[in-house]
Order: sequence, then structure tokens, then C-alpha cells
Amino acid sequence: GKRCEEPGCDKSAQGSTSRCIVHGGGKRCEEPGCDTEAEGSTNRRMTHGGGRRCDEPDFDKSAIAPTKRRKALGGGKRCEEPGCNKYAQGSTKRCKAQ
Repeated sequence: GKRCEEPGCDKSAQGSTSRCIVHGGGKRCEEPGCDTEAEGSTNRRMTHGGGRRCDEPDFDKSAIAPTKRRKALGGGKRCEEPGCNKYAQGSTKRCKAQ
């Protein structure tokens, strides 16, 4: 595919832009003064209200994949060790203790 036009960068250009996310390509956050990428199908970054939001009524915090809830309400990926209810770390299926 199309590559970033920034000299020395070999990352893919995003969307209809000619730059990668790091060099300002793709959809940007619409918050005044913010120059980071927008999350998912929204027009804002996560900290400015973009991305998937928690399904719990009266909460406007971001949800953690693969669930539709924020971490404090049980969202996020759990450790696969039987009897363990901690959060899995990074791309692994286990917590730090396992």
C-alpha cells in the first residue's frame, strides 16, 4: 500500500492522507489544541470522549476491549488461569502473578 511521505519512515499512510499516524496522517482529534489521532469511528481521542464508551448507565468512561464496560466495572480481558480474576497483561492471556 501507500507509504508515509516522511523521509526515512516506512510505515503505511493512513486513509486519504499521505502520512502515517505518527507523522500526522489519518483522522485527527477535533478537540481544539489536540493533534493526536481520533479513536475508531469517532472524531476524538479516548481522553477527549472518543472511542467505545462504557455501556453502564450514567458512566461516560471509555470501554476496554473485548468488553463494553470500563475496567472498574469488570471490562477488559481477564487472566485465563482457573480461579484468578486479575487482568491479563498486554497481548498475553495471563496476569503478572501467573
